[in-house]
Amino acid sequence: MKENIEKPIRLKDLALEWSMHEKTLKKHFNQLRIKFPDEPCLNRYINNKAIIYPSDLAKIKQCQTILKSDS
Repeated sequence: MKENIEKPIRLKDLALEWSMHEKTLKKHFNQLRIKFPDEPCLNRYINNKAIIYPSDLAKIKQCQTILKSDS
């Protein structure tokens, strides 16, 4: 049953995975939070640090696409 529990990803680790600087990723997430304030996957924190679950990545990429098309 433990296999079904997702391990959270910190922004620091996500920045490494996406080959970008952590500050750049944080700035990008802040822009997404402004555009999508009610999106739970963008507003999840543990100990005041943003975390993302692997299942959230598809939704985040969808939000990124919408943000880029609106620019």
